[in-house]
Amino acid sequence: VLSQRLVRKICPKCKTQLPTNQIESSEITHSFQGKGCNNCRETGYIGRIGLFELMIVNDAIRELVQQCCNASDIRTQAIKSGMSLLRTDGFAKANDGQTTLSEVNRVSMNL
Repeated sequence: VLSQRLVRKICPKCKTQLPTNQIESSEITHSFQGKGCNNCRETGYIGRIGLFELMIVNDAIRELVQQCCNASDIRTQAIKSGMSLLRTDGFAKANDGQTTLSEVNRVSMNL
């Protein structure tokens, strides 16, 4: 089962690294933002990139589904089984300078 959210990509022409004292989360070590330029129409963003969460259905998860367990129980088992989380993917892409932490939070805060 695959979940996807799109976030805005930081413009490569005006991307700058923020000082470490301005990083908003302990989940990331590097933070970037776009200053705004003609290339991105002064927004700091150009294009989109996907954040993904992948749950491989194994025997344990299949059993929970057949027992009509609630979604939180299935999610807990999926995490124990190694499911990659949407926010984790987002944090990795924010660390790499592909997107911002605020974009990751915008699409994944309530998940």
